[in-house]
Amino acid sequence: MTSLEEVFRRRINDLAPPFGSKTSLWSSDLTRWRKGERTNLRLATLEKVAEALGVDPAYLISDHVQKDGAPIPPPTLEAKGEDYEAVPLVHPSVAAGQARTSEDETGRWFMFRSSYLRRHDKRGEPGRLVCVRVTDQIGQGESMVPTIRPGAMLLVDRGPGLEGVRELHSGDDGKIYLVQDPDGGQMIKRVFHTGPRHLVLWSDNPVYKPMTVELDEDRRLQDVLKGRVRWVGQEEE
Repeated sequence: MTSLEEVFRRRINDLAPPFGSKTSLWSSDLTRWRKGERTNLRLATLEKVAEALGVDPAYLISDHVQKDGAPIPPPTLEAKGEDYEAVPLVHPSVAAGQARTSEDETGRWFMFRSSYLRRHDKRGEPGRLVCVRVTDQIGQGESMVPTIRPGAMLLVDRGPGLEGVRELHSGDDGKIYLVQDPDGGQMIKRVFHTGPRHLVLWSDNPVYKPMTVELDEDRRLQDVLKGRVRWVGQEEE
């Protein structure tokens, strides 16, 4: 059962029982969905159930929209006279600017002080600051140990226009960035600008060797550096 079908099953489980009478679907069919015995959700079934219930079809398969199909607004928080803002947790591929799908955003948010976020994003540009989690799968996510450990949460600044890092200044040498791998993956690395068109990607874990990147017209700085890591959150060992 896919994640979309799981949401659909949960939605219809939350509905009141004469649900079967509201549609031309057999009650036994819906019961099988409720029990998780049926999978392979078809578009025709989804549209029929949504129409009968008066909700947008997207609501039945997504945790990120309201009944009318509008996105769920981010949470807000005010404590001790200071404002907080919600930053979405997204998959690294989204933070790196790759094509989005309906499952790319996790539906989770993390609260940061507004004053802290404005230090990095003065205009409050939507989507510029996002959270990503370092993988904790065995044998992965270890290249920046001990600075960043597997499972750590990162706040990534994707830059104005969400276009990545367009320029590096002298004070930026040795900072940590979300890096686009030529093979399509994403990495977290320290970056040193050793020449006009030359980068060194450095891992804090000595097991991993430094990598060099040559920039050109087809591989610009913003194509490689998709965002700067501004904050790291992780449990103490």
